Amino acid sequence: MIQLYRTGLTVSRPRACRLAIDKCMLRSFMIYNDFLCYYVSMEQAIVSVANSQQGVIGRRQVLALGFSERQVERRLQRGALQHLARGVYALRSSTPTWERSVVASWVATLERQHPGALALRTAGALHGFAGLPRSGSPQLVVA
Repeated sequence: MIQLYRTGLTVSRPRACRLAIDKCMLRSFMIYNDFLCYYVSMEQAIVSVANSQQGVIGRRQVLALGFSERQVERRLQRGALQHLARGVYALRSSTPTWERSVVASWVATLERQHPGALALRTAGALHGFAGLPRSGSPQLVVA
């Protein structure tokens, strides 16, 4: 009998266990089977969310994935995450681009619980309007 931690699922066969993991890929699991404890990568959850945001992820997003404050700090010390701004991190593998700085600015406003929106040249450049350069500091409107 195998129990999948944080899902409430209990399965009796390894194949059923593998299928249950596939269904819940963005969550973290601990699989208990007799004396063995298997850890299914929580790193995949961070990478999945960050890749959908130009390699940027917020502290609240990481904590919502099931990480503890200590685990976040360890990843920063190891270099798996890079500190961009207060509560905003980037994956070590992500390259610094203008788009990443735009997303990092937007995530920073969300981390401070201020609703914000991209504005002016930044919004136009992201929508592909001709003549608007993808450079400079991002412009946001914060409420």
